Amino acid sequence: MIQAHEVGHQLQFRNGFPSRRENTARAQELEADGFAGYYMRKPAGYNATWQQAGPAFQFAYQIGDNGVNNPGHHGTPAQRRSATRLGWYLGENNLTVSNFDYYFFYYYDQYVLPATLKMNMDKPADIDNKVHEFILSKVEELRKINSGEMTQEEFEQLED
Repeated sequence: MIQAHEVGHQLQFRNGFPSRRENTARAQELEADGFAGYYMRKPAGYNATWQQAGPAFQFAYQIGDNGVNNPGHHGTPAQRRSATRLGWYLGENNLTVSNFDYYFFYYYDQYVLPATLKMNMDKPADIDNKVHEFILSKVEELRKINSGEMTQEEFEQLED
């Protein structure tokens, strides 16, 4: 899991990511967490089950910091868990590195972070309909993880 996170940083460095407006340490770390989730899920990657990967993610994210208003921080444990879980769900698809970057920040910024659900937003035309419907079906879970409503134990017990 840690290797997958660090490979995510290499992908960022080689491709000039994150492409997001807010290119801060927090955005870089959360996207690297997303890359870790993606790789751990991918059949061509580690191909883990959540029961194998969830505890590893939880252990690593216990070291998340709580500088919520500091864009230079790595993200809170809840933010890091939600980024990993979003990457896990994106791992259901065969995305290019550029597509991962685009999809990750689209869903993280538009659906996971906001305080209110935006389920009726128009999806960009370049996002696959199947991916979009699947991620929308997981938004409530992702928001509960990100807000801290979901406990560590509940996070580890999630299904694939």
